[in-house]
Amino acid sequence: MLETHWTISAVARRLNLDRKTVRRFRDTDLDELLASARERRPNGVLEPFKAYLNARFTEVQGQVSSTQLFLEIHTRGYHGSRQVVRKHLAALRPGTAEPVRADIPSPRKTTPWIMRPRQTLTESQDERLLQVRLACPDITRARDLARAFAALVRHQRGYLLLEWIRQAEQDAPKPMKGFAGFLRQDLDAVTAGLTLPWSSGVSAYTRMCSMEYGRTCSAG
Repeated sequence: MLETHWTISAVARRLNLDRKTVRRFRDTDLDELLASARERRPNGVLEPFKAYLNARFTEVQGQVSSTQLFLEIHTRGYHGSRQVVRKHLAALRPGTAEPVRADIPSPRKTTPWIMRPRQTLTESQDERLLQVRLACPDITRARDLARAFAALVRHQRGYLLLEWIRQAEQDAPKPMKGFAGFLRQDLDAVTAGLTLPWSSGVSAYTRMCSMEYGRTCSAG
């Protein structure tokens, strides 16, 4: 009706609407109107994506743009507007994001996710690992140390072992501190095992590291 040059007053009379309502429909983008309508439902268009947004927001301590998160959830099936995402993020403050409610997978499942490079994980595995890290903050530090240790093993960088042990002893979860202490007790032999090409120490210590991280996940 507006496109055929009806006046706002004429449209309001014909459809029995307030003129402000007609004007809002005229001046507001259709996508925003649809998103606003969905948001007023008990389970709004953003509802299925709030856990992911909260998790990402908490992970980076709020240092992420609403545009970036909009693009991330858009690839996951979100069809609402950017404004809805921006409004939700504006309401979040560090430490006040809703906890992510999710079933925490067993250490048997979690440990391979921690040990493998992120680019080798599926999207689902990466999201589940993020939920685990939020449920158990020690896992974040354990993951970082695990991947550093795995790189040290894969590339036979035994000369970096002592520095890794020092970092683990300083601020790692308790099970990992114990593992670092174990390595320190036989430092020369372990360093050789992670340096010399004919040693069998690489596979043995990798398995041992995996078990320690499994215990860390269980403790969390």
